[in-house]
Amino acid sequence: MALRALRFALCVGVSASATCLDGGIPFGERKKLENANGESYPIGIWIPDWAASYAANILVATIVEEVFGFHTLEGAGSGTVSGFYAISGCRRPNEIGDLNARGCTDEVSKYHIGMETWTKSYPLVWEQLQTERGSMAARNLGNMGYEGVTGGFIPKPVQQEAYVKEGIALQYFRFWNASWYAPSQYFDPISMINATDMLKPCSSTASIFTEDGTMKSYVELSGDVDGVVIADDGTYSGKCADGYWWMSPSCRHNASLCVPFVTGGVGWDAKQYMQKSAKWNMPVALGVAASWGKYTSYPHTHPKSYFYWWIPDPTFLELQPLQVIYPPHDRIAYSQGDQSSAASAISIDKLVSRDLSILAPNVESFVKNVMVSIEQMNDMLLDQKNTSDTWRNTTCRWLRSHADVWRSWIPDESQCFPGFGLYDTVLETFTDHRVNVSNKISCQACPSGTFSQPLTDSTGDTYICVHCPKGTSQALGAAQLCRPCKSGEYQDEVGSRTCKRCAIGSYQDEQGAEVCKACPETTTTLGLGSVGASDCGCPADHIDVDESGGVQCQACSEGLTCPILSNLAT
Repeated sequence: MALRALRFALCVGVSASATCLDGGIPFGERKKLENANGESYPIGIWIPDWAASYAANILVATIVEEVFGFHTLEGAGSGTVSGFYAISGCRRPNEIGDLNARGCTDEVSKYHIGMETWTKSYPLVWEQLQTERGSMAARNLGNMGYEGVTGGFIPKPVQQEAYVKEGIALQYFRFWNASWYAPSQYFDPISMINATDMLKPCSSTASIFTEDGTMKSYVELSGDVDGVVIADDGTYSGKCADGYWWMSPSCRHNASLCVPFVTGGVGWDAKQYMQKSAKWNMPVALGVAASWGKYTSYPHTHPKSYFYWWIPDPTFLELQPLQVIYPPHDRIAYSQGDQSSAASAISIDKLVSRDLSILAPNVESFVKNVMVSIEQMNDMLLDQKNTSDTWRNTTCRWLRSHADVWRSWIPDESQCFPGFGLYDTVLETFTDHRVNVSNKISCQACPSGTFSQPLTDSTGDTYICVHCPKGTSQALGAAQLCRPCKSGEYQDEVGSRTCKRCAIGSYQDEQGAEVCKACPETTTTLGLGSVGASDCGCPADHIDVDESGGVQCQACSEGLTCPILSNLAT
């Protein structure tokens, strides 16, 4: 129900009869994609259910509609993985299960674009889909301008107070070392937090502290045996003295010295923050919020807080949070379970369907060009949060005030791709130049009988459609070459879809021929398309009497029957 409400919220706003952009193409003048089978449908945009996804995808949808003039279809996704499947042509991408469960049998994608995708968070799923869906699998066009970051954050006022009072920078882990500093003085103490209301009990099965393997791994890496409880059956669990807070070694003896750190879920990244606090002597008490509501309210009800968060996301943006920075990410150490260095940032990517480059190449080029900075994304997120406006209206405001940015994403319409060529939309004909032309030049797929040839001019690289030369043909559209006529065939005209078969009395023993070779005088062939001189022989009622390898036809003697190509041997 919540997802349905969000979908309604993003769809309303700028009305269908109005446009966001000055000179934008109105609804009634927009077109649909059309594939080789004659099917027609909108450009599908898959939108997973989080704020930055709505911002990025609705932003792109507006430009696809009003600049490129396509109708769009917005699909509601549950997450990044659903987008993998939707853009790979699966009919039920939100289902859980294998390709069959998700309806991955179609050979046509109805969703073509997916922005704000955390691709590298699901490498095994992505790689499996590339293998199993093959030519239908979604393509990654790369980063969209920023990276996704998860970690521990503190509000900017907390950092500023510590810097003014002591000259310490709490956004750096070294200033948390309990042997030298007392960071707890800048945060709300544990005693101010109603743990029974705010947090899950450490004994809850929905808490990371009851995960035997996680707690064993922590002890093996940190040596902090006092941080766990070992049951009679040998299972490990986190030691929480009051039942709610796990305290790091440097403040376990005195809870008032601990800085409360609240995470969500079952304990998002709690394992790495247990390790970090032990490794770097940080006085931290770690708790898991009892619910999503409790998690999101914590930094607001306790403004002097330390909390788990990720960007881009609007939940705590108004607090101007600063991430606590650790030593650079150690990939090898992480692979061995040691998470005491910084977590790696994750590229936030742009996905497209495999066929978008054929159906709407300029749209694919546009998507590839889209680059949004984290500051620009945060501006949109905070605007929507402060106004409670629809995503349509929010992104429209951003587009109107950042025309110089998004116009740089629009590709040159005359920059064609292989398989396409320059097309004069006024004269409605293909052209071989785009310089000093007042008519509008775009790109269209090369028709049958032509091929796409590279062209470099003063503007740059592009492609033009060129007629197939004599001796060749091309039956398909969007071709990059013409095929030489086979033996037994020829083509004496340019721009042909097919080759002609050699007429009776002629042959062709080579490929790519413009004409056929004539058989010796008085001889003929059995039919059309002869492939060699050996196919030439005497006509019916005649016989070849030359036994030296040549051909000498004579009329059949009385009483003999001589079918076509008869000779003394037969």
